[in-house]
Amino acid sequence: MINRRLAPVLVVAFGGAWLLGCTGPAAPPSGGVEDPAAPATESAAAAQPGAPTQPGPPSDSPITSGTTSEVAAPKTVEEVFVEGADRLAPAATVAQAVDSGIDVLFLDARATLDFEAGHIPGAVNVPYFETEKHLDKLPKDRWIVAYCECPTAEANQVADTLEKNGYTMVRVIEEGLQGWRDLGRETVGGPETG
Repeated sequence: MINRRLAPVLVVAFGGAWLLGCTGPAAPPSGGVEDPAAPATESAAAAQPGAPTQPGPPSDSPITSGTTSEVAAPKTVEEVFVEGADRLAPAATVAQAVDSGIDVLFLDARATLDFEAGHIPGAVNVPYFETEKHLDKLPKDRWIVAYCECPTAEANQVADTLEKNGYTMVRVIEEGLQGWRDLGRETVGGPETG
């Protein structure tokens, strides 16, 4: 029998993080060794002279136009923390909300071992695979901001469960926990930043 505390570690160690909702690059065939006799991949074929190319972004795209006037303005706290707004909230906007005094309950959607390794101060660990076990402890009259490290796969699963159970004040940190760290914000239980 597998120790329950080690199960998430074993899943990640054997590439299960992808199966659990966190996406990453696909593993090469044959247990990690690429087959030299396999046909060239799409990217290798595209690198060959005369090969068809994929179309890039439109010429009026902010990516190629060189102007920033076409890029959407950052979301404000008032745009994000209002019922009915988009679930994804930029980390910077969440930080501004906390700094301005909005009452936020952080939910860490990762497995307990990940939570213990480092999390946002005051966060409650609600692993995405057992959200329903925690519903009786979570308030419906307070903003709940879920996060994970994927950056949003596990947190979105928590948010889905909350919304199906009548929670309307739910947001997910768009860039995940790394987005919080990138702002220089504090984490506890692991390597601290800030």
